[in-house]
Amino acid sequence: MRFFKYTGFFILFFLLSPLIYGLTLDLKGAIETGLKHNRSLQLARERVKAAQAEVGMARSSFYPTIEGSLNYTYMGVIPTAEMMAMGLVMPDPTDPFYHYHTLESAKLEMARRHNWGGGVTVTQPLFMWGRLINAYNLASMNLEAEEQNFKKQQIQTIYDIKEAFYSYLVSIKRVALLEDQYQQLEENVKSAKINYGSGLFSKYDLMDMEVRLANMEPALKQAKDGLQLAMDRLKTTLGYDKDDLQIKDELEYTKIDLDFTKTRQVFLQKNPDLISARLGKRISEKSLSLSRAANKPTLMGIFDYNYTYIPEGSETFGSSEPHSWTVTVALSIPISEWLPWSKTSRDIDKSKALLNQADLGYEQLKDSLQIQLKQIILDLGAQYQLIESQKQNVEKARQTYEFRKKQYKSGLIRNTDLLGSQVALKDAETNYLNTAFNYIMAKARLDLLLGNVNKEKF
Repeated sequence: MRFFKYTGFFILFFLLSPLIYGLTLDLKGAIETGLKHNRSLQLARERVKAAQAEVGMARSSFYPTIEGSLNYTYMGVIPTAEMMAMGLVMPDPTDPFYHYHTLESAKLEMARRHNWGGGVTVTQPLFMWGRLINAYNLASMNLEAEEQNFKKQQIQTIYDIKEAFYSYLVSIKRVALLEDQYQQLEENVKSAKINYGSGLFSKYDLMDMEVRLANMEPALKQAKDGLQLAMDRLKTTLGYDKDDLQIKDELEYTKIDLDFTKTRQVFLQKNPDLISARLGKRISEKSLSLSRAANKPTLMGIFDYNYTYIPEGSETFGSSEPHSWTVTVALSIPISEWLPWSKTSRDIDKSKALLNQADLGYEQLKDSLQIQLKQIILDLGAQYQLIESQKQNVEKARQTYEFRKKQYKSGLIRNTDLLGSQVALKDAETNYLNTAFNYIMAKARLDLLLGNVNKEKF
């Protein structure tokens, strides 16, 4: 019984811990969260749904259209016709063997007061000269393009998350560096005041250190404000609107070796922009086919059925048959659209121009992206070498600062010497952070160009 009691407690604690301690994410968790809640990605999903509906609309054009109708007519004034009719048989008073018919006037109603009816019309395209199939193919290609745009947005979202995530990590490091430098300078000022009271430190050296300390406060505040802005940007990118987000990760990287020729082959096949451009060319080709079919004949089949309600005894008002139907085959020839100045001719010229634009745009885009690819590969090599040298500079600057600090405490050097080594250490650490960030983002841009959905660290 006690086992189940403690087991239930731990399960409850596990379920409620995110609510108590907030959401804590590493890079992989941030990407998974962003792929679920990023608003740009949600918009892309809705555009895919709209394109799917358009495919269904294009498919419905192959099926017949059925229209039904019901009608009722009330005749306020019924037209009549006056006719002479034979009346009674009367004996002739002058001749008992002779009889004659009397003539009487009669009015005949020519319509019914209440008239009911209904009908059904079925229209079926028989031959549309490629209009319907081209329109359907065009809608299918638009759907494929939107699906590709969704994949492209996924890759772009991952890149944006990585950039915001690592920008936040770098901001944390920068704030930590400034706070550490501020604390060290604050300790030096305290030590300088003690030495000044003992006559070992000049007033001007003390004032110089106090001014440096005061000048660091705005920079520290600016760094903290930048940290908050980096967090806000990360939350916006993730689509997360609560204030309990925490990040746990390190600014880590690994060296990668790339061959430009092999990487270029992957790039030409998988680059999202090039894939979209190739789809755009296919769409332009199909649009041209659709424009060329606009002046071609079409063949339609039409079935029409009508029913008229005829009350008993009123057959004399017209046809006594309540059912009627017709079958029509209609050929439509848009003769005016064959003329060189017609709208169709101009539309064909426009479609040709758009197709040429798509071809030229694809080649231009490919050349531009290949230059970007080469630049990124070169940057990765240069940035990695720079990281290694910056790492060594940080270690050298740290050793120098520790040595200078011991000398300063022993009174062997002035405060300016100590401050110089402290600034050099801070600059070396800042340069290392910036270089590491640039290397990581260069790898992220490479993934973006190659269409890689990479959720892992670099």
